[in-house]
Amino acid sequence: MPSDPGARRIWYSGIKGAGTVLSTTDSGIYTSHQQYYDSAYPITAPGIFPNHRKIVAYKLYSGAAFGDNSYNYWHGTHVNCTVAGNDTTLGTSTRDGMAKEAKIYFVDIANASGGLVVPTNLAPMYDTIYLGRGLNYNILQHSGSWGWGNSSGTYLTQDASTDAYIYAHPDFLNLYAAGNESNPRTIRNPGISKNVITVGALQNGTASNQIASFSSRGYTQDRRIKPNVMAPGENIYSAQGNTTNGYWAMSGTSMATPATNGSIGLIRHYLLAGYYPSGAANPADSIKYQSAALLRAMAIVSCDPNIGSFVVPDSNIGWGRIDLDSVLYFTGDTRKLIIKDDTVGVRTGESKTDSFAVTNSSIPLRIAVAWTDTAAAPNANPTLVNDLNVTLTAPNGTYYRGNQYSGGQSVANPTTWDNRNVEECFRVNNPVTGVWRLTISGQNVPNGPMGFAYAITGGIGTVGIEEKTGQINIKDNFICNTVTNRVLNVKIVLSTQKLVMMQVYDSSGRLVEQILNQKMNAGEYQISHRLNLPNGIYFVELRTDNFKQFNKVVVLH
Repeated sequence: MPSDPGARRIWYSGIKGAGTVLSTTDSGIYTSHQQYYDSAYPITAPGIFPNHRKIVAYKLYSGAAFGDNSYNYWHGTHVNCTVAGNDTTLGTSTRDGMAKEAKIYFVDIANASGGLVVPTNLAPMYDTIYLGRGLNYNILQHSGSWGWGNSSGTYLTQDASTDAYIYAHPDFLNLYAAGNESNPRTIRNPGISKNVITVGALQNGTASNQIASFSSRGYTQDRRIKPNVMAPGENIYSAQGNTTNGYWAMSGTSMATPATNGSIGLIRHYLLAGYYPSGAANPADSIKYQSAALLRAMAIVSCDPNIGSFVVPDSNIGWGRIDLDSVLYFTGDTRKLIIKDDTVGVRTGESKTDSFAVTNSSIPLRIAVAWTDTAAAPNANPTLVNDLNVTLTAPNGTYYRGNQYSGGQSVANPTTWDNRNVEECFRVNNPVTGVWRLTISGQNVPNGPMGFAYAITGGIGTVGIEEKTGQINIKDNFICNTVTNRVLNVKIVLSTQKLVMMQVYDSSGRLVEQILNQKMNAGEYQISHRLNLPNGIYFVELRTDNFKQFNKVVVLH
């Protein structure tokens, strides 16, 4: 069971990862251990196991050997238990995973001697994960507790191929271990990627406010903030391979990363169960589409900065220790949450402004904005391609800019902008009450429009308001109306000829109908389509070669 009180509170609220599938790539899993074993579907060879209580797939990457072994100290068995292990049906251990009700989609990447078999171009490996071949859904989250050593912080092929894949699949979240090399600029590849959450290690228990001495440090060569988040990684007890019920302690950022993977699995469950925005589970509020940018923003905004004498943002600890109790809002909490997942985004010269009310000045106001950038060329410096500028304006006119910090909080009226990172954050410890404004601007967006997501926590109103003044010039636009008499009405505006795909998914994420899959010329279209579907909540996906948007619709008689 998680050791910190915040995680226990979330478990007791019923958030345990149900309905999520979390992936890892590692050295293997000892599938007979009670944290994984299912007597109805014993796993003795690679395959797809959709009805298994824990492991829905055990796949071998080319050159890998089935099973975990002593060459890597049964590393994969330990890691996967931390993500989502659950011995409830077989034992009574409290050493279950962070998201104990999640399922595991596993790809074995180690050969019989324990060596890793993945090449530096990681796109084929990501296809093996994301496409979920053999299952009827995509795998949307993956962590790797491995990497290539790097003593210069240089952006390499491993990072470029990772960023390119996530840019093409913006709902695919990746996490990587920072490494165990202790020194500055020792983040391992592909943890140098822009679009991944790179995880450093802390000590454990009451010492989890201290960095583990072995944890690799940033910055990257282009001085981006890495690691992004921290989690306990020293003397972490989890499943011991080659036993059916043994547990032992291991240390490393390899242990901190699966804990973070499982933690974000709890965020997924929270959103899927419809806890946002009311704080209580409401299926009608279920958020099925969760971009990687949104999950990154929520993880980063949760971070507690009180680690040793470091002051965030910092090249040793990034934004601090992940703490879900600091971001997830439940009914009755004083600190509230606003999130937004904007899949339309902005182009160069465009901006969007949202407003929200601060009602309690005694709670720090914390904001994280994230976007998914396209890949840079290997060895590029800097690596940022699509640059957004983010401004926070107080009711009295004081303004703040993303990542411009001093003494652990945002600097008032700064003169500079961040032009390095794909996450921009704010912290104001004693925000004035009144209406605040958050503006996201396209500073230089060659691959526009660039979508973004944000998370806001503090003594705030629970709902943000998108300001309609200053209409943005959106050259491509989709407007999906609520279904009336089972007729779905959609307005599509295209600036150039594009291949347009429109599909409908049910509340479980299953594809139930395809409406469009054709090239359409530039222009404005009004499409009406009758849905012969049972009453319920559905999600309409509208996609072109450079744009994707989901809209929730309700089908009624």
